[in-house]
Amino acid sequence: MTEKFIYWLENEYDYGKYSKPLKKSSAKSYVSGINSINKHLSLVGNGVYDKSTNELILLRDEIGSIENKDRKSHFEALIKFRERYEKNEKVLSNNSISRQQDVLKKQKVEQIAVNTTIEYYRDLGYNVSSKETDNLGWDLEAMKEEQLLRIEVKGLSGKNIDFEFSPNEFSKSKEYSESFVITVVTNCLEFPILHNFRFNQTESVWKDRFNNQIEIKEIIGARMQIKK
Repeated sequence: MTEKFIYWLENEYDYGKYSKPLKKSSAKSYVSGINSINKHLSLVGNGVYDKSTNELILLRDEIGSIENKDRKSHFEALIKFRERYEKNEKVLSNNSISRQQDVLKKQKVEQIAVNTTIEYYRDLGYNVSSKETDNLGWDLEAMKEEQLLRIEVKGLSGKNIDFEFSPNEFSKSKEYSESFVITVVTNCLEFPILHNFRFNQTESVWKDRFNNQIEIKEIIGARMQIKK
């Protein structure tokens, strides 16, 4: 569980006014802080990592009476992590299947990515509809008030962001750049992490909220067949 906590801290945790995740060394210090809390509470095993979100919230006052400011912030981060972890467990359980061939594994990864994205935008108050079978160049549409987002979802089983666009997807991402969102969900089979990329009109680059940029390499292909 500590590895999942560190991964979340390094990739998704929005660290205060800096709006960026933690460096590896800082993430490890958070884990040390949680270990200190476990020791003060005389918890065994995984300690507070085994507690549900609601149980952690109930422990918040007790933590406040025995720990300093830094330890309290570590604990608040754990509460956010646990909340996300429980949502991920719900998504994963809705897609649980036994050991399968690579094709079915890919389908599972893609469905987890779509479900994770749908839940994320619904939590933000959007009405989300699937366009996966419409061949529009994006998978989902999210509407809130007058704002329409065209969302292309990419699911990855690994932690590195590396994916491909079809010619149609690439064309539509440029045509509708102001409303287009590239959502990449990494680590789908263990602990899904969602990354949103929007097009920055000023810099002409795709960036997430942590200013990570997508590097685009256009590939020219060809269709081959027997000459008649």
